[in-house]
Amino acid sequence: MLDVTNLCMGCMELRGPGAVCPHCGFVEGADPESPLHLRPRTELHGQYLVGKVLGHGGFGITYLGWDLNLERKIAIKEYLPSGVAVRNGANSDVMPFSGEMRKDFEYGLERYLDEARTVARFQTHPSIVSILNFFRANGTAYLVMEYLEGATLERFLDSNDGKTTIGNMLTVMLPVMDALHTVHQQGLLHRDISPDNIYITRNWAVKVLDFGAARYALGQKSRNLSVILKEGYAPVEQYHSKGRQGPWTDVYGVAATIYRALTGKTPPASLDRMQSDDMQPPSQLGVELSAVQEQAILRALAVQPDQRFASMEEFRLAITGAAPIPPAPIYQPPPSPSPGLQKKPAPRWIWAAAGGMLLALLAIGGWKAWNDARRLKEAQQQQDAARIKFEAEMKAQRELQVEMEADRRKRQGEQEQLRQQQEELDRQKLELEEKQKQFEAANRKQPPAPNGRPAPPPNKAPTQLLKNLQKQQVPAPPSAPVAALPQPPGPTYDDLLRQAAAHSRARNYTAATQTNLQAVKLNPARPDAHANLGWIALYGTGDTAAALTHYKDALQRGGLVFFQVQHDHQNMTYSNRCEGNLGIGNGRIEFTSPQHGFRAALADVKEVKSNKWNPLRGGGKDDFHIELKDKRNFNLLSPVNPKPIREMILQLAK
Repeated sequence: MLDVTNLCMGCMELRGPGAVCPHCGFVEGADPESPLHLRPRTELHGQYLVGKVLGHGGFGITYLGWDLNLERKIAIKEYLPSGVAVRNGANSDVMPFSGEMRKDFEYGLERYLDEARTVARFQTHPSIVSILNFFRANGTAYLVMEYLEGATLERFLDSNDGKTTIGNMLTVMLPVMDALHTVHQQGLLHRDISPDNIYITRNWAVKVLDFGAARYALGQKSRNLSVILKEGYAPVEQYHSKGRQGPWTDVYGVAATIYRALTGKTPPASLDRMQSDDMQPPSQLGVELSAVQEQAILRALAVQPDQRFASMEEFRLAITGAAPIPPAPIYQPPPSPSPGLQKKPAPRWIWAAAGGMLLALLAIGGWKAWNDARRLKEAQQQQDAARIKFEAEMKAQRELQVEMEADRRKRQGEQEQLRQQQEELDRQKLELEEKQKQFEAANRKQPPAPNGRPAPPPNKAPTQLLKNLQKQQVPAPPSAPVAALPQPPGPTYDDLLRQAAAHSRARNYTAATQTNLQAVKLNPARPDAHANLGWIALYGTGDTAAALTHYKDALQRGGLVFFQVQHDHQNMTYSNRCEGNLGIGNGRIEFTSPQHGFRAALADVKEVKSNKWNPLRGGGKDDFHIELKDKRNFNLLSPVNPKPIREMILQLAK
């Protein structure tokens, strides 16, 4: 049986004896990032072990987990709606606020479990994430789901210029449409289709995540629509408590996701489009797609529900060209019959004409069936070609991640080697100090006189002998030479760096600063100590002016300086993000995190600029973006002192 005490809660791999995982760098025993998060190694339901947080949204928290019975990775989703409940730090229980919020919490909790029961029926569907178990605990509810390795569609788009081709999107979205069609046949809606709820696994499986039925029910009851709706992906009927919803609601979300992936832009909010619809067709934004495909997307994005496709299957047939796009229904009241007019029998020639028309329709129907089969075959060939291209792109992304992971492990190995060397030097120093103490003690100890009496004090010769020596003018014998003690060698530059790092880990920033200054004095030309001084000033003492000076000194000496940043995964809202380090120097700029990263020469960077103020994100966030010449764009934010650190980054990245 697996020894879970050596299991890393950051990656669920065997960690070994040390506190730091050699695979992912997770530190055993570290406190959670938020008091709302469960502590790693919390046990649930007597079967599941809670690991690190994978995501924290407005409706709940998703953890990496371990099934103690089946000994495999899982994902655990906890119901904890923001603004409605908090966690009691004493016993990990979730406590809803009093009054109406308590009722809202309980109402949403029941819908959460109802949804789990419904979605669990689809666990055999290849494109729907499997729910393995669900239960109540800690005053709330938990969903146990299959653990997926890969990336969301949103993350894939972020790492590929922010957009992709129609062929790639059909490869991804056709399985999604099939899954939603199956769900709709059971009377269930998703209500939250967007790029961050579509997952692409490493073996090219597409999964639909996070059904939003419980979220929608809670939001409608509490009228907190900001929790349940994603602007640009939600149709107008979701903004109204009495809005008529159906498969056409998810049709809008799928079409909005395709539009975002093709153009790199989220469609305007549906409520805004009701007043003034300024959404541009994809072809006007430089997207290459057929007229039929564009017409299908725009039809699915119609503001009024009755103007869209009535089912997901209709949308799928239209966008693949397997069936013509039916005309949008237009309501026309039947004409009122005029009083006094009598119905006349139809002439015989009309019946002959009707028979001829019937034969013509049969012929047209046969041709249409043949043509539809041909177009479906062509669409399938395009999808296969797009899938091959997409797989190649995913392979390139995985190779980049492997390269960056190997680089990280190499640096970690070098640091471990330096630590071991420092420990050996410290051991040798202690041995030398002990030998020196023993030598000094031996010199202080005098041998006893032959008759057992104490020896005369040193340097006090008998008086008669001294007089004889003076008379004979014989010089006194020289004192015995004292052996010179070996002096311990002084610390090297690398020794001082290791000592400074140990002080920094212990948050003894004064000692760390002094040790780095000794290293600078020992070798002013090396950049490492200058970069360390900048980091300590920035994240230890909060002195941004001193940090900028030290960072500039490090860059002038060819060094690399780092900043702690967050990378946004969702429309600059930072509700879905990852933590990482931004490095600048040696003519390059790079971002690394456990999930992904990039590295580019400064010559390949198009711009590093502040993001524009956007009231939809709750005001300015002092964030910025790095856009590369290959059109990849990364939105970043410093979690501490965001504005001054952003200005420092913009200045150093020039």
